Amino acid sequence: MRRPSILWNAGNHRAARYACDEAGHPVSYEDETVLAHGPVRRLLSRPDALHCDHETFADTWPQLIRSGLYRPFGYYSLLPLAADGRIFGGCEFLRRDNRPWSEKEFQRLHTFAQIVAVVTEQIQSRVSNNVDYDLLCHERDNFRILVAITNAVLSRLDIDELVSEVAKEIHRYFRIDAISVVLRSDRKGKLNIYSTHYLDASHPVHDQSEVDEAGTLTERVFKSKEMLLLNLHEHDTLAPYEKMLFEMWGNKIQTLCLLPLMSGNTLLGVLKLAQCDEQVFTTTNLKLLRQIAERVSIAIDNALAYREIQRPERAAGG
Repeated sequence: MRRPSILWNAGNHRAARYACDEAGHPVSYEDETVLAHGPVRRLLSRPDALHCDHETFADTWPQLIRSGLYRPFGYYSLLPLAADGRIFGGCEFLRRDNRPWSEKEFQRLHTFAQIVAVVTEQIQSRVSNNVDYDLLCHERDNFRILVAITNAVLSRLDIDELVSEVAKEIHRYFRIDAISVVLRSDRKGKLNIYSTHYLDASHPVHDQSEVDEAGTLTERVFKSKEMLLLNLHEHDTLAPYEKMLFEMWGNKIQTLCLLPLMSGNTLLGVLKLAQCDEQVFTTTNLKLLRQIAERVSIAIDNALAYREIQRPERAAGG
């Protein structure tokens, strides 16, 4: 006799089946289609034990038979797994021969299913609590990072100092090695790139350059005002800055993330991040980097305004 379990996730209408193969190794399968619309769906609507022979099972759920999830059997039963009056799955019992359970056998199956329900509910509760705790810890850490970077950059009114501080904080928290802020130059069709590269973590290289805007990835972000995330290869058509990245990091594939720096509806510039390891740009990290870009935008806006104020004063002083 085989005793797999099927668990139901009401939040996303998915069902997961946990069993053992012939060698006794655990196997699992999850979907929101074939398995989710199989016997467990009937159990949720009619919370009584389900019994049937192989022929009835195959006629009722032919896709499940064709899926290969079920090895040949003669008789099938599914008993509900419940906690606090809520059914969260079922425990399957598959008999090799086509013979219904006796009353005594069924009582044993019922007792076994109750034990499985208690243990499974405790495991699910523990997993859920661990996930919730880990999520809270992660959100707390992200908030601390955001506050630290905000405090570090908002007081900087010099563009060079601001970019250096942004680069230092992003490298510290994300281990990203190439950080740039790209702003439009006073000269038409030109871009100013303020960059920091961590070839040596203790001795970052700071650089400022002016390049043509046409044909750059930054130009694409200026037009779309949307984040751009892509992998670059050495053989791609590259702008000068991207060519330099390959030269610096031994022609390794570069993953670039370009985040628009917005002030209201105005695009001030682009925060450009490059890393050889694309796994740094996870969904969670990208969400946090977007929030960081919003703070950097405020700091850039302040620094640009301060620079405009300083210009007439310098002219008068000269």
